[in-house]
Amino acid sequence: MQIAGVLSLFLSVFALLLLFLEQQTAGIYLLGLSVFSLPVSLGLSF
Repeated sequence: MQIAGVLSLFLSVFALLLLFLEQQTAGIYLLGLSVFSLPVSLGLSF
């Protein structure tokens, strides 16, 4: 559970870095993956 939560936070930080560096396509997909992994980590905690 904690690994999934930490992974989602790292993915979101890396996605925002990519968006800042004007890599929109990769940043958008990575941000979507990180948003998807947040409920996964929440589901694992129950």
